[in-house]
Amino acid sequence: MKTLKNTILVAAIALATLITSCSKSDPAAAVTPASSTTDGFSWTENGGTTVKTATAFYVTSQNNLYAKNAAGVDIFEITTKNTIAGTYIIGDNFSVIQYSGVSPTYNPPTGKIIITSNTGGKMSGTFEGAGTSSGCPLTSIKGAFNNIPVQ
Repeated sequence: MKTLKNTILVAAIALATLITSCSKSDPAAAVTPASSTTDGFSWTENGGTTVKTATAFYVTSQNNLYAKNAAGVDIFEITTKNTIAGTYIIGDNFSVIQYSGVSPTYNPPTGKIIITSNTGGKMSGTFEGAGTSSGCPLTSIKGAFNNIPVQ
């Protein structure tokens, strides 16, 4: 009988310790997850891991997204049929990716442009292109644009 009382007492102490040790989280140990989407325009070349960035905006009257480098020079011109959220295949409906950040300019013959949203004067989406283009050293390009201004 004494052994049963000791066992119950030890179990009660263990349970009490477990409950109080998990009763609240330690704010210093809290981890804030990294944002999966950053506002702006970014891309990678030839499947690389180096992410490059630029300033971008979309001109509705031309159905073009323009991205400029730090010197203010246009380096991307991405054309879609319209501004409605959807997938636009390169070569269909006037959809084109033109990247002049290399010489000669890269115009991938295949790929797609995906507009995921266009609301409140901001546009978001992704793009990717692949294939060879007139002696250009690139064979693929992939990127994203998030909350860029629509003009």
